[in-house]
Amino acid sequence: MCGDLFLKFLKLYQKFRVLTERLTTPKVNGDWSVSLRSALKKRERNYKDFLGWIQKYQIKIYSSFEFSNLVSDKNKISSLVTQIDGIKQPESATLQNIDSQVPLYLEKYSMVFIKPQYGSKSERIIVLKKNPNGINFYYYPTKFNSPGLRVHNTCSTIPEVLNMVKQYAINETFLIQQGIEVPRYKNSPVECRVLMVSDGLKWHPFHIIYLGFPDTHVSNQPHTDHNSVDTIKVLTSLYGAKEAEKILKSLLSLSAAITERLDKMYPGAVHEMAYDFILDQERNIYFLEVNTKQAMIAPTANLVSPIFNILAEEKDSYDKYLIPHGTILGQFLEQRITEARNEYLKNYSPNIEPKSSIFSL
Repeated sequence: MCGDLFLKFLKLYQKFRVLTERLTTPKVNGDWSVSLRSALKKRERNYKDFLGWIQKYQIKIYSSFEFSNLVSDKNKISSLVTQIDGIKQPESATLQNIDSQVPLYLEKYSMVFIKPQYGSKSERIIVLKKNPNGINFYYYPTKFNSPGLRVHNTCSTIPEVLNMVKQYAINETFLIQQGIEVPRYKNSPVECRVLMVSDGLKWHPFHIIYLGFPDTHVSNQPHTDHNSVDTIKVLTSLYGAKEAEKILKSLLSLSAAITERLDKMYPGAVHEMAYDFILDQERNIYFLEVNTKQAMIAPTANLVSPIFNILAEEKDSYDKYLIPHGTILGQFLEQRITEARNEYLKNYSPNIEPKSSIFSL
């Protein structure tokens, strides 16, 4: 009789242990938020432990390959976003016939962009701009911030333009696109970025203005120190306070609509999306592209190492963007781990050795 009672007590104790077991994450030493493809390239021991751990317990914290491939293709994401009411985009097409498409676009628009379909950081972009004496040809190479490597030529005829395009639009698929004359702040082209970040339960918006290099035509360029500027500050300088608030409200509304669409297509699979917009001279907003895992600020080396040695001019960005952004990403990871933990405890009895942890759940 005592033996039967002991066995019943033992079973109840084991069941209690299952319900109260703690799943502790391994130490994370790497960027878990970037993408699974990039993450698998990491070689750090701690990060490999973390990857193995999330795969074992099926904790989904990375964007899917399908989604990453969608947003990396400017043509595909453009077709998708076009279906959302109220969103304008520059006219664009895959560049398949330089001899016919380039003259057609130059006939319709005073400025034309030719850019890689899968490009990033505004590298390898050709800009064609009409002037009273012909057409200016600009080529912005991979090392964009090296002015000596840029190409500028004035073409007096269309055949000259075509020859220049054929010389530089090579070795990959390009898009041809309507060029938009954007406003300038301190002689730098202005681009608006809205970052939507999920904490696992709801989306949070951040916004910033990126300034391109002065005296160029491309707004979104490889980000250098201090080229990120407060949105309201720039818009107010350009248009006044009332119009600035109106434009920002529209930017956030459009970003929410895009996020809702993509989140429905990939439910729970995406935690961070950044949208790039530009304004034309009439203040119309144009959508440019979607970015995944895109930080708001390009911190200086002084901000990163040593991490707490912050310059006075950096503190506002640190407080307004880096800390809130990182906090939401951490909340997302914690939410995913909590969901996986609860699901796992329904079906299994985990037997995990305690490890050092950034979360204790």
